[in-house]
Parts: sequence; C-alpha cells; structure tokens
Amino acid sequence: MNTTVLKELQGRVPSLDGLRAISILMVIASHASVTCGAQYRTWLPDWTWWLFNGGLGVHVFFVISGFIITLLLLKEENVSGSISLKEFYKRRAIRILPPYLSVILVVFIMDRVLSLNIKDINFLAAITFTTGWWKNETWLSGHSWSLSVEEQFYLLWPLTLLLVTSKKTRYRLLLAALFIFPLVRVAIYKSPLIDQRGHIIITQGDSILAGCALAMLLFYEGERAKRWMTTLVVPAQLICLVLIFIVSGFESNASGAKF
Repeated sequence: MNTTVLKELQGRVPSLDGLRAISILMVIASHASVTCGAQYRTWLPDWTWWLFNGGLGVHVFFVISGFIITLLLLKEENVSGSISLKEFYKRRAIRILPPYLSVILVVFIMDRVLSLNIKDINFLAAITFTTGWWKNETWLSGHSWSLSVEEQFYLLWPLTLLLVTSKKTRYRLLLAALFIFPLVRVAIYKSPLIDQRGHIIITQGDSILAGCALAMLLFYEGERAKRWMTTLVVPAQLICLVLIFIVSGFESNASGAKF
C-alpha cells in the first residue's frame, strides 16, 4: 500500500468523470440510433460506428465501477482492519435506490396510463435486479440490466474481499476469473438456454473485474504500478483503439447497420 498514490486518488478523479461523460454520450447516441432507425447516420463514414456503440460505453462504466468500489473497500480495510458489509450496502442503497425506484415508478405509471404493455415480470426483474436473466425483456424496462449486473457485483465482491484477506490469494482469484469469464461467455453465447445471454453478470463480469484488478495494483504496488502504467499507457491505448474499431466493425456488419 502506497500513501502517495492513494492521496492522489482521494475525492473525485477528474479523468474518471471524463470517461463517464464519454460513456454517457455513447449510450445516448446508441439508444437514439435505435429509436430513430439509424437513418440519420447515413452521411457518416463507416469507422464512426464505434461512437454509437452503447455496449462499449456500458463496459467503460463497469470498469470504473469495479475500480472505485475496490479502492474504497481496500482503503476501508486498511483504516479499520476489516470491511463492513452493513455500511457498504447502506451507502449503496442510499445512493442508488431513491432515483432508481423513482424511475421504475414513473415507467410503471406510464405503462398503466399509456398501455405500453410492459409485463409484470419485467417490473419484478427490474426491482429485484435480475433483469437479463428473464426472457422477453422490453425496451423500456430492459435498460435496468446494467444496474442489475452492478448490484450482483456489489453482492459478491465485497463478501469475497471480506473472506479472502491474503493479497496473493486475491491476485490469484482475479487472474483466474479474468481468464475464465471470457471462456464462459463464449460457451453461453453458443448456448440456446439463455435468451438475454449478453446481459448477465457471468458474461459481463470480466469488465468489472478489470477495474478491480487495476485498483488492487495501485493499492498494493503503489508507485511501482504507477510506473508500469505510465510506461505501457501509449501502447495499451493504441491496442485498445485498434480492438475497438475491429470489434465495432464486426458488430456493425452483424447488426446490418449501414452508415
């Protein structure tokens, strides 16, 4: 643990706010393109498709969430000697539930007034944070899948850190999970058993765990980790950009989108 690095991460981190803003714009653009039928994008060149990749924006959010939550938990453990699950869930509930349940209530009222034909099971899934595990999710309630993934992460990860206190064991668990999750995702994508296979914790968890791994490296390795990241940041950015364009191109062709 390095106090110098941790002091730099106290309070709000402007770079993370910037990434959040970019992610929000990507999700909004993606939803707008679906709502408008993507016809207004015909004048854009093909390579700009990634700007409308809402899935990529959500993945960035997942990485940020894993990073922030892990860093907060490790700092709490360092100060108090343990992690309080009660206080963690209390903070999460106060931060998330009031606005989230308000949105669900508004959608529920709209459904009853305007006859939007949202099934009761969809509202149940949204309230219980199990969206993505049910069939026939609707557009208006299905957006809760990302928060459902986050809530399932909140349920599992703090408990894991509480039970597994060894730094080496934590590293090993993260490495194993980051290796296994993509394999599980491929297997599930090929499976006919789950319709919403792209919107569940076991197909999205490695994005969150990537943020967890980054937080652990900074917390445990301190300046050494910072030097690694500084050295590798340029090639890592180039590799990520190349992968984004390649994957976005595949998704564009698969979806039939034409710019």
